[in-house]
Amino acid sequence: MKIEAKTFRFTSFEFDAKKTTAYLRYAADAIDFEEKLIFAGAEQMFNDDRIKAINNFLYYLHIAAGISYYKAFIPDAIEVETRPMSESTARFFEKFYFNGLGEFAFRNNLDLKDRIKFPSGDSAEPIFAPLNLKRRTAVPIGGGKDSVVTLETLKNKNEPIMGVSVGQHNTIEEIAAIAEVPLFQIRRFLSPNLFELNKQGALNGHVPIVGILSFIFLVAAILYDFDAIAMSNERSADSGNMIYEGSEINHQWSKSSDFENSFQRLIKNKMTEDITYFSMLRPLSEFQIAQVFSTTPEYHHAFSSCNRAYKITDSNASKWCCECDKCRFVFLILAPFLGKNELIKIFGKNLFDETTNLEKYQELLGLEGHKPFECVGEFEESQAALYLINRRSGWADTPVIKNLMTGVNQKKIDLRASFDKAVKIKHRHWMPQLYKNAIYEITRIAEKKYNYLGGGA
Repeated sequence: MKIEAKTFRFTSFEFDAKKTTAYLRYAADAIDFEEKLIFAGAEQMFNDDRIKAINNFLYYLHIAAGISYYKAFIPDAIEVETRPMSESTARFFEKFYFNGLGEFAFRNNLDLKDRIKFPSGDSAEPIFAPLNLKRRTAVPIGGGKDSVVTLETLKNKNEPIMGVSVGQHNTIEEIAAIAEVPLFQIRRFLSPNLFELNKQGALNGHVPIVGILSFIFLVAAILYDFDAIAMSNERSADSGNMIYEGSEINHQWSKSSDFENSFQRLIKNKMTEDITYFSMLRPLSEFQIAQVFSTTPEYHHAFSSCNRAYKITDSNASKWCCECDKCRFVFLILAPFLGKNELIKIFGKNLFDETTNLEKYQELLGLEGHKPFECVGEFEESQAALYLINRRSGWADTPVIKNLMTGVNQKKIDLRASFDKAVKIKHRHWMPQLYKNAIYEITRIAEKKYNYLGGGA
């Protein structure tokens, strides 16, 4: 049954300082929604300037988080009832909703072009007051290899750091404990009405979750007192999955440099000049990140990148389902750098022995279909991993690798060229010099250990 509404309204938001809890409220015709965010362990005393900043930040978070509810209807009209929206802000969120719902539109057979229109008009320019935040960097921890590399890179430079997450999970807590950093966990509660609508057949699908989390971390900066946010988004997040209705669909758009650059401008122009937001791993490929991660054995038993595993609350359950594209990709990208027995111990099985994985690995390497709708690397990065895997004893004779090499040879793909591309650092990014030096240094250390830049393996 299709659920319809003519108008989606951003009705109100508020912050309860005593409970350090934010409330975000919406309505679609007569259906109301209330989302709640609890900033556990946050400060409870704020001066007037910080209260004003919190409310300003919440205005933008309110609009960003609304995408989770808007998508259930995709109505013709949008109304923002909290305060007037400037033209530049309206254009930012039109882009955020359009690109962030690209995969959703494809899966639901929708054309969103020229459909998402935020009302805009005269809006008073914000007046920034100094926030006097503590000099330290927050690292959002998701439990995967990427945030581990960011944590260890900053620790290597003695940067004052802390961990922050949205949601609670044993893996996240374990990573923070190994890193020996304080961890602040924010709890997000979506409106129960949304789940009821989904049961009734409302439109559902992927949203730009990293973008939503980025707005949450800005509010957290004031509540937990830090002045920099170091995301762990790699350069391959810029690579889309397919073209649909004349536009590129990118599952990872809110991890891309396009989003990062636009978001940075929004922060500086509309929110504050006292918080620095950037991705620590933007210059690196997934191949390079895997190489660096392999030099941190203390995390190998603890990390997990499998989204399915994060939905399981049993602490004794496996960290890897071994059936999703993310599991397949992480196994592939780590295989050149970890010993065979070590990698099998992490995953519980050898994914290259199972021919049921072959078709999906062909997609990861660009031999068939399109790039999977997951946070996985570019075709060339998977090909670079295969280049080295095929040169290592123990992997080359497995059914999956043998079949992939046959496909590569038939399509005359130059794996060495893919390898050369994967090991090059991308110098276009938006991080301060201190952080840039840190990521370059730790990458060089990993390269020396493996000596792969000379072509040997």
